[in-house]
Amino acid sequence: MSVRARKVIEIYYDNIESFNLWHDDVLVSELEDKGLLRQLNEDLSGLLEIPVDVLKEIVNKNREKIKRDVVEKLLEDIYEAEKRGDYSIVYYCY
Repeated sequence: MSVRARKVIEIYYDNIESFNLWHDDVLVSELEDKGLLRQLNEDLSGLLEIPVDVLKEIVNKNREKIKRDVVEKLLEDIYEAEKRGDYSIVYYCY
């Protein structure tokens, strides 16, 4: 089976920022430890796909260390993904 690549014409994303890779150090450290940031370029830009169960684990483990507004937004993202039955959440990082 082949894997096709197609040019992206347009990306739609939420108007509310879920997190900031330059400021949310604890979250970035956890994502780095799990090898997830390798999906991004050297400027931490690109599409970042995080499995829902991994994101849930990170949030639950670090709830007291991550800023409250970030925790709330991530929990909202997790809830919406689980409601749709999604395996992962894709974030557009720029």
